[in-house]
Amino acid sequence: MRVGSPIRRTLVVAALVVAGSAARPTTVVAQQFEVRGIVLDSARAPAPDAMVVALTRKDSVIAAFSTSGSSGGYILRRLAPGEYILQVTRIGSKPFRRDFTLGAANMTAETVVMLAAGPITLNELVVNAEHVPIVNKPDTLEFNAEAFKTRVNATVEELLKILPGVSVASDGTITAQGKTVQKVLVDGKEFFGNDPKMATRNLPAAAIDKVQVLEKKSDAAEFTGIDDGQQQTTVNLVLKPNARVGYFGRATAGGGPAPRADAVFAGSKGDDARYTGALNLNRFSPETQLSLIGNRNNVGQSGFSFGPEIAFGGGRGSGGAGSLGSGFSETMALGLNGSQQFAKNSWLRGSYFLSTSDNRQQAVTDEQLLQGAAVSANRFENATTQSDNTSHRLNVNAQHAFTDWNQLRFRGNFNAGSNSSDNISQQQTLRPDGSFQNSAISRVGTDGDNLSGDGRFTFSRRFNQAGRSLVAEAWADVSSPDQLSNLNSTTVLSDGQGGTTTRDILQTQRRDSRTLTTGQRLGLTEPLGGGKVIEIFGQHRAISEDQNYDVRDLVGGTAIPNTDLSRAFERTYSYVQGGTRFSRNTAALRWVLGLEVQTSDLQGTIIGRDESIDNGFTNVLPSANIRYQFNQGSNFTLNYRTSTRDPSLNELQPFVDNTDPLRIYAGNPDLTPQYQHSVRADFRRFDQFTFRNVYVYANVGYNRNQIVQSRVVDLQGRQTIMPINLGDGWNTNLGGSYGTPLRSLGAQVDLEYSYSRSVGQELVNSVENESRNANHNIGLRLQNRSKEVFDLHAGARWGFNKVSYSINDALDQSYLNSTYYGEGTWFLTQTWSANASANYQVYDQNLFGPRDNIFMLGASVGMQLLDNRGEIRLYGVDLLNENNGISITSTSSYIRQRQSPTLGRRIMMQFSYQLGSNLAPRGGGRRGG
Repeated sequence: MRVGSPIRRTLVVAALVVAGSAARPTTVVAQQFEVRGIVLDSARAPAPDAMVVALTRKDSVIAAFSTSGSSGGYILRRLAPGEYILQVTRIGSKPFRRDFTLGAANMTAETVVMLAAGPITLNELVVNAEHVPIVNKPDTLEFNAEAFKTRVNATVEELLKILPGVSVASDGTITAQGKTVQKVLVDGKEFFGNDPKMATRNLPAAAIDKVQVLEKKSDAAEFTGIDDGQQQTTVNLVLKPNARVGYFGRATAGGGPAPRADAVFAGSKGDDARYTGALNLNRFSPETQLSLIGNRNNVGQSGFSFGPEIAFGGGRGSGGAGSLGSGFSETMALGLNGSQQFAKNSWLRGSYFLSTSDNRQQAVTDEQLLQGAAVSANRFENATTQSDNTSHRLNVNAQHAFTDWNQLRFRGNFNAGSNSSDNISQQQTLRPDGSFQNSAISRVGTDGDNLSGDGRFTFSRRFNQAGRSLVAEAWADVSSPDQLSNLNSTTVLSDGQGGTTTRDILQTQRRDSRTLTTGQRLGLTEPLGGGKVIEIFGQHRAISEDQNYDVRDLVGGTAIPNTDLSRAFERTYSYVQGGTRFSRNTAALRWVLGLEVQTSDLQGTIIGRDESIDNGFTNVLPSANIRYQFNQGSNFTLNYRTSTRDPSLNELQPFVDNTDPLRIYAGNPDLTPQYQHSVRADFRRFDQFTFRNVYVYANVGYNRNQIVQSRVVDLQGRQTIMPINLGDGWNTNLGGSYGTPLRSLGAQVDLEYSYSRSVGQELVNSVENESRNANHNIGLRLQNRSKEVFDLHAGARWGFNKVSYSINDALDQSYLNSTYYGEGTWFLTQTWSANASANYQVYDQNLFGPRDNIFMLGASVGMQLLDNRGEIRLYGVDLLNENNGISITSTSSYIRQRQSPTLGRRIMMQFSYQLGSNLAPRGGGRRGG
């Protein structure tokens, strides 16, 4: 073996690997072997602490492992006959790999290998086996995408769904280790701004090499190295090398017949023939990213988030990458994303995105309503909504490094959107004895538009090699929504004597508002030596808001101003903050302590009335962050934060909103800020030899002077709701996950558990009600490990919920809902595959009375063609036509069940073609004929 240049020889370690110098069957179990050997350094002295692993040659699964002792020796036990890869790794050296075979006879071999300096460092664990699934780095949990098989042509979202500790909701929201993912990057760069779904629903899983979960710091914290509490839970998608060469993408088109007529409701587009079409084209390189995305469909697929506020179709062959929600939707989207790296710290990134949606939705609501001490009611509602949305979004992220010591960054966003909706609602409230309390029929038509934008400049300067630095920031945010509504309602109220009274409302309501936020921050960082750093900072922020609410009664076709409901309100909120943070980093321990003082001043004026608001507040906000790295495979993190939650403009302004005549809302100008404490702790461990992973987390939140609602309920069941400050409240959630291979069964099992509990207060007719909500969720997932012919997984989720109310225990409820699911793919040949999926939802029969459980069945058959670039697939979704879109929610005021019709059964034929570079398929399946 060629060692290299004389300079490189100083970094080379020589190892003598005697692979199987005593490879012999053990006497304990027939046909099992022990493989013994020794690892030596360049001086032919024993080399301790080297990792020695035997991987199965077929799929690189670890069969046995050991570490070399002080004499350099190792033993690999209980190896069955077969073909293996011997891998030896040692810190500071590249891995050594050699094939070997264990047969019926003893095997001996001696090999001298020169190991060049490699990437294994004390700061991170890297085991270069192709299928090692998880790497636990400081601040980052990294998944090897090749270790998690998905179907051919799967999207990134489908890959995320099978990662341990990661879940994806039906609307595309990603949760990782108990926290909502706020941003998805591609090779460390933004992809269509801050919308996570754009990458997860539009990029193919076949292009992904690694999936990294991390807490991304703010621009200022990345420069200074001191945590400022502004982290965003982030997923970074690391592309494969062949995805950074040339271009790749996919074009998809599909169609199917219209559903049965009785599966839709009047006025919807649910009886139209089904169609879907999508185009995704990408060109990635280390310096350049270009992506074009287009989509149009009427099957409820979405691969984007509706901007301010409006979600995009990945063309998923199994029947849909996601849903816009309940109902029937027709969507169109077109987007362009670009990024150019000019130098190491200079770049320009930006994107433009246009989206439209046309949604028709019907919902039936059954609600158990708390109306007071020993007073309750049952409310029923049937509502139909038609809405149309259009959204334009522009995003810019640019940075220029003047020198190695100075850089300037700009981030900007611009949004323009319009919305029109028409809602028709019929509702009725009955007392527990079944007698009539009230009813209402209303129709609300709304047209609105919104213009908003924000920009932030960050200037960073480093003064010396030691790390003294200065960061200056300035930002502005402007929003200007306008809305015109037409309200037509008829309310019928029981007088308690067997009679009723009726009230009609016919109004126009116009809301115009403007919000301007500006801020400046200056921070100075000074290294103190020994890994210690201190930061001193100051910040000023100002919010200026105004809103006009013009209500006019329509009488005989004439609009007459309603002076009782019309209002105009202005407020200015200003903050001055100052503080310091102190941090220290060692090889195993990192901690940050912070203390901040915040003063705020609120000035408000109710125009047209002799009323004003003038409040000032001062708060001390401590913080702490501790991280301990036990070893290269496990760490512990503890975070403590304090903050304030200021009243919003809607909560402060004394406007009366009578859009729902049975639930009237009014703001409260006397509100004061809520003070919040939050603590998060988590521990994670991954064993690179056994592939076992453990993750445990806990979050506790405590709110002082919390902002809650006060409800006044009259004898006719009408509610007047107003936000107030009331006492303290707390919430907690904890959970964890555990995954391990079951090698004797050739399977992988993953267990998840989460628990959440919240305690809150509200006033009901001036009586304090304390609500307690507890939720237990358990998940079990089992899948096979060898996916050459079959890719199978099955699992179950159980959710136990308990809700209690201090002033009315008659409404206390406990209920259990569960889901059982399974999916299997059979790779019949190199080109043919078949898929079937089942999902069985079991609902508690005591909560809202007996009801049908839902069994959803899907199936597909597909064929690869055109040198595996093309795929034609016939698929069916909800073949039994049972999906009713049921959801259950509980709050301090009610327990609600909502049912909304969905597309139901549909059968479609879809063709997709891979453009550009032929990415290796990620799914299981035969590689031969």
